[in-house]
Amino acid sequence: MKIFVRSVLYLVLVSVILVGLVGCGGEGDSAKNFEFSEFNADNLFTNGVTAFKSASGDKMGFIDKNGDYIIKPKFDNAYNFAANGLARVEVNDQWGYINTSGEYVIEPKYGNAYDFDEQGMAHVFYEGRHGFIDIKGNWLIVNKYVNVGEFADNGLATMCLKVDEDFLYGYIDRQGNEVISAQFEECNSFSNGLAAVKRNGKWGFVDGNGNFVIEAKYSLVSDFGKNGLAFARLPDDAGTGYINKTGELVFALDARQTYTGTAFNEFGIARLSVSGRPRLITETGASVTEDFFISIDDFDKNGLAVATKTKGESGYINTKAEFVVKGDFSEYENFVNGYARVKKDGKWGFINSKGEQVVECKYYRVTDFGADGYAVVMIEGEEKNSYKYGIIDTTGAAVVDFK
Repeated sequence: MKIFVRSVLYLVLVSVILVGLVGCGGEGDSAKNFEFSEFNADNLFTNGVTAFKSASGDKMGFIDKNGDYIIKPKFDNAYNFAANGLARVEVNDQWGYINTSGEYVIEPKYGNAYDFDEQGMAHVFYEGRHGFIDIKGNWLIVNKYVNVGEFADNGLATMCLKVDEDFLYGYIDRQGNEVISAQFEECNSFSNGLAAVKRNGKWGFVDGNGNFVIEAKYSLVSDFGKNGLAFARLPDDAGTGYINKTGELVFALDARQTYTGTAFNEFGIARLSVSGRPRLITETGASVTEDFFISIDDFDKNGLAVATKTKGESGYINTKAEFVVKGDFSEYENFVNGYARVKKDGKWGFINSKGEQVVECKYYRVTDFGADGYAVVMIEGEEKNSYKYGIIDTTGAAVVDFK
């Protein structure tokens, strides 16, 4: 039966609930904090279906590209299927996993649950603590942590334990071994072989064994980029710049003017905050941005970043800080799969990489286009505070209609 979406449809569109970014002071994660506009639609129709809410607005199921239900609505919430063919679903405030036939592979019992990674491990929140399970629901790492992060390339993930009255951080491996005991006030994931950790109010860097390679003396640091450089700022304006992996200062910056800095990206560009304004620099410290910018976002994989100048110009710049796409939109989002969300007169639409508008700005909200060429869009309904949802292709044609 063709689905016509009429009610305040509650698509499960995930907000910024990223493992490792949640503060350690809390005892758990919210499973209810969803945000339409943050959904990454790379796999909107994984396995040919996507999570969708019934026209009655009561339960969620999974529809195909024709709008027909393949798995009938019976879940309170649902995420799209992951690459391993399992989808996370919620029933009565408990999360579990189903297969593409809608059968439970792991019964709902978790306070929150995440997708399985390439190693077949999923982070779950159970009885007030975090741990990891396998695809059969067996514990790989028992739930005893206040929080855990994602596993880095070296196989270590951040973890947090409550020790006496303090929350302390350390690192575990995929077998659950506490390779670096909980001893730091804060810590970042490993990047380029080192991890930034905080001890006695100062930041330094440790290796995979927990040994300090660079002593904890900085008030602020970034992670190390692939070029082996990290931003580092000493307290009391005593020095600011980029250091190498031995802690040697490679080049200095104005300590009084330069507040923060990022790691260098794959294009050899880092972003600073200088006197409250963003500035781009090369790996030698040379400035890329000569004119004043109000804002510069992160560069996407195509080497483009959303930016706005003080003169009012806005659009997308390349790594030379040159505008390659400019427009009269009030908001821009990064390009995803060749298209970018843009906003004009309070409504969202899409442009292509040439800056050409391919979908009119007429939607209340939109997701990015997935690799399969589909996006979820939302229009306001006839009644106050009511909305209708549908799915469109890259021409703007409705695949799942609003009517």
